[in-house]
Amino acid sequence: RVSGLPMCPELTREHIPRTLDVGRFLSVTGTVIRTSMVKVLECERDYMCNKCKHVFALKADFEQFYTFCNPTFCPNEEGCDSSKFTCLSGLSSAPESCRDYQEIKIQEQVQRLSVGSIPRSMLVVLEDDLVDTCKSGDDVTVYGV
Repeated sequence: RVSGLPMCPELTREHIPRTLDVGRFLSVTGTVIRTSMVKVLECERDYMCNKCKHVFALKADFEQFYTFCNPTFCPNEEGCDSSKFTCLSGLSSAPESCRDYQEIKIQEQVQRLSVGSIPRSMLVVLEDDLVDTCKSGDDVTVYGV
């Protein structure tokens, strides 16, 4: 986690970022207008190759909203060419690799808008220890890409 960043005008946005800012590290200040319930997110699953019995972990894809893509080949270094796998996670017990997850919606601060402007909003995802740290009405500064 990044903390204690100096004030840098190139990174700070007074308004909700636009498409030109996609992929850039930015700082956005806004007011929390909605918080979701805390959810549990599975971020890793164990699979076993049906042919060589090699057990390996597969991580969820963050870019695809933590979805799991089924493995297509066996990662065994001994050269197994199997494409059939059994998911071991969740068969007899709860998933082992989970994290807390919460979505909040922040809105541009009304006092920083010009008269007659409608404030825009954006969705922010909180994970792990950041979950349940803010409530509606709080002013927050979010750093991220």
